[in-house]
Amino acid sequence: MSNTGSALDELEAVAAQLQAGRQTDLAAQLRRIADKLRRDATPEPEEPLLTTTEAAHALGVRSVNTVKRWVREGLLEGYRRGGRVLVSRSSVEQMAQNSVLTGQRNYENGLAAALAPFDAGDTPAEALDGMAHRGRTPWTTGAALSS
Repeated sequence: MSNTGSALDELEAVAAQLQAGRQTDLAAQLRRIADKLRRDATPEPEEPLLTTTEAAHALGVRSVNTVKRWVREGLLEGYRRGGRVLVSRSSVEQMAQNSVLTGQRNYENGLAAALAPFDAGDTPAEALDGMAHRGRTPWTTGAALSS
C-alpha cells in the first residue's frame, strides 16, 4: 500500500500543477482517477464494522474522537468510507483488553470528578429569567425601544 500511496501522492502533485497552469479539466480528471485508485486499493473488510459511536459505546469511552485518534495511531483497525470512519469489531474486542483503554477510562473519570462541582445541572430556563441581561436584539430599532 505504501507504493500505491506514494504513486497517488505523485498524481495529486501533478493535478495541483495542472490546476495552477489553469488546466482544470485535466486536473479534475486526474483527481477522479486518483480517487478511484485509492478506493480500489483499500481492502474490503470481511468482518462486521462498527461506527465510531458504536465503538465508543462498546469500549466505554465518551468521545468518538478518541476512537478516531486510536484508528490514526493504529490501535484500532479502521476503514474510511467517504467521510466516515468505520472500525472492525474484532479490533474493538481486542482493544477492550488493552491497558490504553484503562488509562483513557481513568482519565475521563478523573476529568468528570474534577468538573462535577462546576456542573449547573438541569436548571430550567425559567429559573434563569431574572439572572441574565437580555440586551437588545439587533433588529430592534430605536423607535421601537421608546414605545
